[in-house]
Amino acid sequence: MTNIQEKINNFHQLVEKRYIEYMNTSFPRLPKEYVKLIKGRKYSKILIGEYKDDDNGAVHSFINNINGDIYKPSSWRAPHKTPRGNLFSDDNGAESFGGNRPTSNSYYWIRYINR
Repeated sequence: MTNIQEKINNFHQLVEKRYIEYMNTSFPRLPKEYVKLIKGRKYSKILIGEYKDDDNGAVHSFINNINGDIYKPSSWRAPHKTPRGNLFSDDNGAESFGGNRPTSNSYYWIRYINR
């Protein structure tokens, strides 16, 4: 496994951890959805969806497979032009979340729904 693939997998685990922490803090009675990683040619896509084996859901973020840039979604298929963070930064991409607290509205863009 290459270094970039390890970083992408670690970021996926971080997103999953932060999402569960956010849901447990803000919406403890709602069911938790699944956080999935879909690898593409140029970008890896992190989805949050209701079903584990389904590729539908909300796009959480895109990750450039070459340089590790993290992007917000611009649509279901494409990232925004401006990177939000990088996997090779000092905090391993955590700056892309916004605040460090689950109640700081870090997931204001979590529900970019497929239209």
